[in-house]
Amino acid sequence: MKKDQREGKELLVRQLGVFELRGLARELGITSPTTKKRDELIKLILMKFEKGEIVDDIGKRKGRPCKKLSTIDDILNTLANNYKEEDAKPLLFENIITFAQAAPNYSKKSSTANKVESSGITRIYNSDKQFYDAALQAYVFVKDIKYANLLQVGDKVKALAQSTENQSQYVASEILSINNINAEEYSLNHFEKGDEIISQKTIPYGEGIVYEGRRNSILLENDIYENEDFINLSKYCNENDIKLVVLGTNTSFEDQIYFKSVDFENFTTKYGTSNEANFNSIVDSIQYVQGLSQQGKNVLFYILDICEIMRVLDKCFVKEEDEEGHKKPSIVVIKKIVSLGMAYKNGGNISLILGYNEKDKQDKFLSQDILKICKNI
Repeated sequence: MKKDQREGKELLVRQLGVFELRGLARELGITSPTTKKRDELIKLILMKFEKGEIVDDIGKRKGRPCKKLSTIDDILNTLANNYKEEDAKPLLFENIITFAQAAPNYSKKSSTANKVESSGITRIYNSDKQFYDAALQAYVFVKDIKYANLLQVGDKVKALAQSTENQSQYVASEILSINNINAEEYSLNHFEKGDEIISQKTIPYGEGIVYEGRRNSILLENDIYENEDFINLSKYCNENDIKLVVLGTNTSFEDQIYFKSVDFENFTTKYGTSNEANFNSIVDSIQYVQGLSQQGKNVLFYILDICEIMRVLDKCFVKEEDEEGHKKPSIVVIKKIVSLGMAYKNGGNISLILGYNEKDKQDKFLSQDILKICKNI
């Protein structure tokens, strides 16, 4: 391969998001792509093409026949064609979150592995139950163990887990608690929320108010730690049986220190966190909030910087931008968040605070879609 061709193809590969890189790696026969970091995937993919290898020479994959792909151009064309096929169908949040889930490999379970305590938010994909442990930076799979049948999407689960030969995969050996209740004492409780209503209740925040069961926006002029508004909000929520759930990606180091002294459900990440970890945090927070609502809990879902969430999502996808200037899957996820704001006759309300910064006020999607349907705090 000539130098200019090699450099051009390398540039194309480096423009792919981690999820597209995984799909490309699978086509090339690279094993366990979900366990590999972005840079490692890029290196392995480029090595395959440098050697001129094709999928049929490497091995067959299950599920569908391998495509015979010998150049990066063929791969990229295949990806482009797949996108066209997907664009003909409605792009749903439920389809997008499959990117944040991994296929289990139970055959690699180590019987001598030490058990560690692990926790995360339950996901169900193709009947497999799993959760992503941010501390371990690994997926934990739950299969055929006591109390596994009680787990629903969005449940907070704590378990003992054993590592496998795949460094980013664990297998749960014992469920300790579900939604902060000991597993042996936990039972499924279906809550009937009743009809949707327009609530007149409010929640105080700083000098303003948050309308319960609705979408509220706030221009954040300072980091959270720089005044007492957030800690007062946390106290109010705890005193009034409201679950405060906070999502924020790449937040400041000072905010992260401050958060340690405040009581709330924390789905924030610190500055410099990987796109994959950020994406997992976004997915888990959304499903956790929905799960709380199904249990009849009243929730205040606070997104610290909605435009930063969009930027993180944009980096995860290679599809073309929508007319608002963001990737189409990113907009689908944001619209999912915005749609959560709802009040119900019997409870299970979800109230939203969507924070944004002055520098992002020119963002077309923020100004023309989000702020237009929000109450300003």
